[in-house]
Amino acid sequence: MKVFEFEHMIRCMLLFALWTSLTSVSLGQQPADLRVQTDRNEIQIADPFKLEIELLAQKGTQVNFPSLPNTIGSFEVLNIEDRFDIPITNDPGMRNWTRILTLETIETGELKIAGFEVSVTDLQNRTQFARSKPITIKVSSVVEADTDLSKFQDLAALHDVETATSSSFGWAWWATGAAAIALAFGGLLLLATRKPRSVSPSVW
Repeated sequence: MKVFEFEHMIRCMLLFALWTSLTSVSLGQQPADLRVQTDRNEIQIADPFKLEIELLAQKGTQVNFPSLPNTIGSFEVLNIEDRFDIPITNDPGMRNWTRILTLETIETGELKIAGFEVSVTDLQNRTQFARSKPITIKVSSVVEADTDLSKFQDLAALHDVETATSSSFGWAWWATGAAAIALAFGGLLLLATRKPRSVSPSVW
């Protein structure tokens, strides 16, 4: 009887250990909710845009975002804003971790931003990694794609400006000559009309 009870106890312990291990494995496989989104998927050269990395996890979870370089692929990191361990109003048992990146690029075409990896350590001190998928951003030049740069655009209408001709210069010379003649004639006329001065008797 005692042997049977001992074997039954061992079986129960084995079943409990097996159930615990299966439970821990299943919990370890549950990824944290990681979301990555951008405010725009189509931008222009040197046109800053926002990329938001958001992770939802249980309260008390340790979340580690990776350190970022100055560039991510073809994009330059202009600014990083972190909002970590923020309570969720409608679910007090959950927390929100958000990292907002401001990015820009001077390259054109369909450029990819690689996926992000965030490490999450739960309350049982089990660490897992949440990964996001790559994002494609379409970057266009300031000049429209269908613009033919080999052709000049129509310029504004040109207006003819009247320039001085030889006849206009001839009239100017004639007017100057006539004025000089009139001035000389007036001087001669003034001299002719002046009265001679009288001579005093002492001179004689």
